[in-house]
Amino acid sequence: MTADEGASWAAASAPTVVEAVLRSRHLNPGKLGLHDALMHLWMRIDGDSLASLRGLSAALGAIAIALVCAVVIEILNLDGDRVADESARERRNWIGAASAILFALDVLAIAQSRMARMYMVLMVMALGQVWFFVRAIRVGGLRNRAGVAVTSALAVAAHFSAGLVLLSE
Repeated sequence: MTADEGASWAAASAPTVVEAVLRSRHLNPGKLGLHDALMHLWMRIDGDSLASLRGLSAALGAIAIALVCAVVIEILNLDGDRVADESARERRNWIGAASAILFALDVLAIAQSRMARMYMVLMVMALGQVWFFVRAIRVGGLRNRAGVAVTSALAVAAHFSAGLVLLSE
């Protein structure tokens, strides 16, 4: 266990979720404690072994792979269904799948998926936020706009650097 993973474990091992978030303010400065709250809940289900702690990041890493595919397909579909032919849809799907494979093979993504830290929570929330953002532009609707708001707040709660994603949009 690394020192950073130890700090996350120390915060998440608090008796309650609220105390886990409060502890994370001191043990993991610069974060609002979303990861520590999730890890606290994860530990109640799967225990507090090192493999279990890292399992949360691994599960989120797998979700991030699927989200990369979904985000790429959604971005390539910004023109809407005006390009409705089957070959265009198939091309978007292949590009999305290729992007997901590249992400899955990325050494940094693999390393972060193997650590009990907040990076995969940040990645999943940021990818979810981008997906909802692009859908809100393309389709509109209350559900997509609410998705942008919720995932934006959760991404910033995972790590303040998520604000840069919002700023770039």
